[in-house]
Amino acid sequence: MLDDRDLRVKEAQARADLASALAAAGSHTRGGQAQAQLAWSEAQASSAQANIASAEAAARKAAADLERMRVLANERIVPAQQLDESEAAADAAKANLSAAQKQASAAQSQVSAYGAAVTGATARLESAQAALDNAQLQRSYTVITAPMAGSWPRGAWSPALSSVLARD
Repeated sequence: MLDDRDLRVKEAQARADLASALAAAGSHTRGGQAQAQLAWSEAQASSAQANIASAEAAARKAAADLERMRVLANERIVPAQQLDESEAAADAAKANLSAAQKQASAAQSQVSAYGAAVTGATARLESAQAALDNAQLQRSYTVITAPMAGSWPRGAWSPALSSVLARD
């Protein structure tokens, strides 16, 4: 057996890197941090879409109320103050709709960013697994096994080979 101490260190480092990457990316049965952030941002985006629908409905109602108030104000059935209140409510509803749309856009941007983070974490996981596999392969080269039981052929033994094997 050849000296494999440095390869043991590389293998241990590769195992640690794999554990770290697994925590970030997750596995098929357990989600990682990146997947949890993606799920959270998707929920936020869904909530923002619901807020848009609500704001659209409020804006439609405020616009319809304003039109009714204008008709009633033109016929002097309601005071101008009520018309002013309806106009303010319609303006506020439009502003709320605009804010909801901006929040939804920001939430969708977060979904995209966290989706990229999941992709990156998955790539780091695959890279860490490949590094561990390589470290294990390199370490396996330190073990020399004879093709069969028996003795060394005459002349095959050398002092250089003897010094390498003596380190074991």
